[in-house]
Amino acid sequence: MESHLKFPRDPAALSTVSAILKEVRVSDVPPPRLAMKPPLLPLVIFSDFELDDLMAIAELWQWRAVHMGAPEDARPIIVFITDFKTKDGGEVFEKKLLMARMLLGVTLQDIYTLVCPPGTGNVNWTYFDKKVHPAAPQLYRRKDEILAAAAQDIVDVALSDSNEVVDVYFISPGRGLFGELLQGIERDHPKGWEALCQKANVVMYTGSFNTQGCTLRKEAAPGPFDYDYIGKLCTVRPLVDISKFVFFGREKGHPVTASADSFASPTLAQSLAERSDLLAACIHAFVDEFQGNLVKPANLSLFRGSELSQEEWDHFKEDIAPLAEVDMQQYAAKLANDALFQKVPNYKKTTVKAFEVGSCDAPLCDQVCFVYEWCCHSCSEELEAFEGNWWLNTKNGFSGVADVIPPDCHDHGIRAIQPYMKDPQNLELLNRMRSALERLVVYHLSMIQPVRTAADVIGEGT
Repeated sequence: MESHLKFPRDPAALSTVSAILKEVRVSDVPPPRLAMKPPLLPLVIFSDFELDDLMAIAELWQWRAVHMGAPEDARPIIVFITDFKTKDGGEVFEKKLLMARMLLGVTLQDIYTLVCPPGTGNVNWTYFDKKVHPAAPQLYRRKDEILAAAAQDIVDVALSDSNEVVDVYFISPGRGLFGELLQGIERDHPKGWEALCQKANVVMYTGSFNTQGCTLRKEAAPGPFDYDYIGKLCTVRPLVDISKFVFFGREKGHPVTASADSFASPTLAQSLAERSDLLAACIHAFVDEFQGNLVKPANLSLFRGSELSQEEWDHFKEDIAPLAEVDMQQYAAKLANDALFQKVPNYKKTTVKAFEVGSCDAPLCDQVCFVYEWCCHSCSEELEAFEGNWWLNTKNGFSGVADVIPPDCHDHGIRAIQPYMKDPQNLELLNRMRSALERLVVYHLSMIQPVRTAADVIGEGT
């Protein structure tokens, strides 16, 4: 399929982004914003701030605001679930913050950023480069006040006089932090918790990385457990289980649904770059590091499942690997057109090929949550849904809905639906979905003030 997320590489913009990222890295983590806060939408989103998440947040934000007739400055409650051990080390954390500021218009002070405890020897904060990100201990010291502020916002939305449903999206692993925040609401704000459970409409993106990253009740573990509290929020309305694979027709899915790169409108990247050259540069910087780590020479799984002869290793180390330090596109092009490419596992080949053509390889995943919401209002007759009891296979992370829980799968006692397209080959409908994604992201971007310094990313008082 054709690649569509091809952003221009502007050297001046990349240089500016690099300078801002350096400032952000050494900036102090501010306290959560407690005064002069904008109105809140009845929309709570737990996210890990990857590119598909940020796109989905912009889309859901604008969709909810438009359909409510909310003020232009109304905002959702956004909780950033970090993972400094496996995903947010290096410069990834600050790149996510910069992308969020440019795509969503939010600063670190406007969101609720949660971090896991350090573990023995800071193991939970130590990235594969053996370094602890400077933001991790600062966020941990502020954890109680961040949890309290997030809880208060959620309670305020739940206890509002409005009869609006409170949409709660779980589009990241919970790492016990879902449960910790929700347990605090249940404990400290019993009326707010009761109101939230009555109003909550819970949507969960159930890719295996997310489901296996949420905590499950264990006898010896202290808790709180993510799935216990997700279940409690689903006592009035069923859980909406969103799976890209299922939604787009399983094996019958159209090829355009393979990734965000193939599903994006052909004009999306150009539209975003025209409105913000720094956003285009930051997306490149993020993808080069985040996706690049998957296929760089230092990654021990680059040739997983294959054996290389000494001659092949020497060839790779001398003729291909050095290019990764010069330019990822040159490195990928050299690798993709070499006989060694056949020894790269299939799940990494797509990333190599994306770098080769200068595209930004990204999953579609969390944007399917918005696609479902859009379909419910625009073409509900095009959807079907499985209804029944929600199950989870903890070994592979797969989930589903059935009348009878399959063997070896966990029953959480949660009623759920799992929607899917009636006709997964309906290209006319798929193109309407693609247009809706672009329209809302571009509209949201049009209202965002430009970024000039690290203070624009971190927030007031930095």
